[in-house]
Formats: sequence, C-alpha cells, structure tokens
Amino acid sequence: MAPRSTRTVARIETIHGFVGLRGLWAAKQGSMVIILTGTVPALRIVLPTWRPRSPGKTGLVRVQITPEKRISTIDGINKHIESLVPDLRARAVAASNAFTVSGSSPPAPASYTTLGEVIDLVQREITPTVRSISARTYHRQYESILRRLPADTPLRDLTRARLQELISTLVSEHLSPSTIKNLSIGLNRVLTRAVEDGVLERSPFARVKTPKSRPSQRLVLTKPQRDHLIQVAARDSRDMFLLLSVALLCGLRRGELLNLTWQDVDLKAKVLHVRNTPTFKTKSGYDRTVPLCSQLLTIFSKYRRPSGYVIKPLHTRPGPNRWCFQRSWDRVVAAAGFPTFLLHGCRHTFSTLAARSGVSPVKLSAWLGHASAKGVSKTTAGYIHLSDSYDHDIEVAAAG
Repeated sequence: MAPRSTRTVARIETIHGFVGLRGLWAAKQGSMVIILTGTVPALRIVLPTWRPRSPGKTGLVRVQITPEKRISTIDGINKHIESLVPDLRARAVAASNAFTVSGSSPPAPASYTTLGEVIDLVQREITPTVRSISARTYHRQYESILRRLPADTPLRDLTRARLQELISTLVSEHLSPSTIKNLSIGLNRVLTRAVEDGVLERSPFARVKTPKSRPSQRLVLTKPQRDHLIQVAARDSRDMFLLLSVALLCGLRRGELLNLTWQDVDLKAKVLHVRNTPTFKTKSGYDRTVPLCSQLLTIFSKYRRPSGYVIKPLHTRPGPNRWCFQRSWDRVVAAAGFPTFLLHGCRHTFSTLAARSGVSPVKLSAWLGHASAKGVSKTTAGYIHLSDSYDHDIEVAAAG
C-alpha cells in the first residue's frame, strides 16, 4: 500500500512568515506530491509564478506541486524536497533583501498550547472566508467538541487512545455516523493546524477509527402515492399545492421552485423556463427549459396571475430561501402518511417514474439540469440538441 503523507520536512522563513513543505500521496497522479503551506504573501515569495485564486485571503493556504518524475516512496519525496529547499530559500532571502513591508515583522512562533486556544484561532480564520451559515455550522461543531474535551486540555495530552475513547463515547450517545464524522472533521482540522504551526509533531487523529455511515434510503413515491400527496396538498393550501405539483411533475430544485415566476411559465408553448437572475443562480449555472404535462398545464391555467412569483407571491423578498415552509411541509406529508418524505424526494420521484416510463436519459438529464446523464456518453449528449418547445415525452413521464 502506498504511503499517505510525511511530516513537515522543511520550513522556509520569509518576512511574511514560514512556508512548510511536506510530501503527500496523490492517488490520481499515482505519485508523491509536495504540499507547500503558508500565507499568500509568503508563498508568492518562494513561488513567484504562482497566482492565488484569492489574493486577499488570510490564514494558511496550501499549494500542491507535482514533480516531473513519478515518486512512489517517502524517501524519494524527502530527497526531492531537500533538493528544492536551497533554491526556494535563496528566493525568499533575495525577496526579503529586496523590499520590506512597512510596520510588519515576522510573526512569532505559535504560542498556543491548549485545545481551546487553537479552536479560537481556527474559528477566527475561517469565519471571514465562508458563508454565515457555514460559519455557524463550524461554531456548533467546535462547541460540541468542547463540551466533551475541556478547552484547557493541553494539545500534547490528546493521544490516539483518548481520541478513540471520545469516538466510542459519541457512539454510545447514539449520535448518527454522519454527525460523528462531522465532529471528527472539525477536530482533525484544528489538530492539523497545530501540526502545521509546529506545536505538534503529528496529528494524533491520523489513525483514529470512526463508524462508517450507511447510505440513506431515500423514499421514492409510486404514481398512486404521488397523486395522493398532491390531493392532500390541494386541501391544505394553494401554495403547498403548487409547490408539490411543480416539484413532483417537473422535478425542480428547492431554489428553482421558490424563484419561479409567472413570466417563466409559457402556457402557449407548454414549457417553463428555469433562469438565472441577479438574486438566484441555478446549481449548474445554466438556464434550461422544462416541458409541462397536461396535468400541470391545467393547474397553472387555474391559478395563473399576470406577474409575480408562482409560489408564495406575497413574499416578495428575492433569493433562494424566500419562504420557510418546513411546518407546512411536515403537516402535509404527515397527513398523506409519508412522514419521512423530503422535498428533494420529489425530484427523485419525478426522475424515477420518467425513467421507468422509457424517457431518454439524455432528455431527463436536460430536464433535471444535470451536466450529463450517468451512463450516457458526454460526447453523445453533446451531439443531441433538444428543442426548447413542448415535448410529448413529458406526458409519458407524468403517466409513470
């Protein structure tokens, strides 16, 4: 079995901080590669031709270098790194002598020693670079970790045995494997940071075993179940009826459903258009056209309005999360007898019934907004051009 990684084997000091070099096994390349870790200014000193994707990003950045010759051993990558270090260090020295940064000085070595301190450091660096909802998720992860491991725990006391005991405790608390995996990722992130800063020699989490998560069994409705759910939604409210009808008969995503307007519905051409707007972007990034079955045409004709949103028109705030319908959803699916059914299950139901009815995978891929259908050649799909007009196969898909 190929080696996975090495410890940091070289550190190059620059006026903007250190750059660490280590080896990592890359399965796709089938070779050991070099990982450089440092701040953006420090990496730009030792790699003048490198152009970062986010020049203003704070915190540590990783850059991968693939040697021209395939290297399959740790000793080989270590020797390769040793041969690169003199040249990289010379660049750093030359750059340091060439200019200085006003008011700045080389950062002091990491002074933290406890788990709470490194978690605070990682959170401060992550928060400005991610979405607010992701930042809250990370914060909850670290809060959960600190409830089980005190913040004043010395990092050097976190042994593999102690971390394995923590995982066993999480399992005994009946947490799901996916929850344990997320907590493990958060804990491994802070321990890896401690290794990069030289506080730890290696991460004690490297060989900790976590429970494997089982693939979730998504509920897919049959045609009678689908029609029953639509009838229950019709008795509940106009908006839930339209939401479920479009989701089950067109397979749109949540954001596409909530941002669908009456200008996007063309009853004469029997199609609806899923478009990008300044406040909403589709997952694929492309606009697409989806044909309408006769059942959905009848529904749209009954509820047609001159303009505005199709679903929840009084909520005029734009964006992918215009309406939080979770309570209404839970009420409807419980009344229909499918309490575990999710909104994304409507999309799976639509595609499953369409595929069973013989709809072409290429057409189905285009209707769903996928880049290409699994099992269909991308080249073949690229040579098949679908019309933006009404397609009778949508009746076959709706019939199940």
